[in-house]
Amino acid sequence: MLRSLKKFVLPYYRGKDEMHGMGHSERILKLALKLSRNRKINRLVLLGGAYFHGIIKKHESACRSFLKKQKLDAPTIDQIVDAAYHSLQERQTDLLEGKFLHDAHLLEGGRTFIVTKTLCTGSFKHQSLRETVGFIRKKLKNRSRVALPSSKKAYEEKLKFARAFVREMERQGLA
Repeated sequence: MLRSLKKFVLPYYRGKDEMHGMGHSERILKLALKLSRNRKINRLVLLGGAYFHGIIKKHESACRSFLKKQKLDAPTIDQIVDAAYHSLQERQTDLLEGKFLHDAHLLEGGRTFIVTKTLCTGSFKHQSLRETVGFIRKKLKNRSRVALPSSKKAYEEKLKFARAFVREMERQGLA
């Protein structure tokens, strides 16, 4: 299934920047697997949710069609789609796999990654440094919340680092 899933999603990720491409979904999957270690989960739901992470909003029907061709049952398909949406913070879920993907998305890349990802994406979009730092500031005001208590400390560290970065940019007159 993994090989056919990767083959299916790859064209949808072409042209996206490194921070939002297929590598992003693979980093989320790797971290979600680590976070869910020693927990009873449906790995297929976690896998599908991670790979659909960056494409589900625009291509849900294509994703569902792909899963049907893989002969998955309707409840499993619905769980994969739900997990993918929850990884984007689009929907709340009781689905454990969705919670792991959600938190993996927030924790991806460690404590410096909010800044790193935003700077890379801003550069890709040809934004000025001031615009990019403004985006970080806005993201900090509208911040998401982790779904699992075990993720809270690591996420607070990420937010603390990003706030310090924004304050330093403001002190330097760059934001």
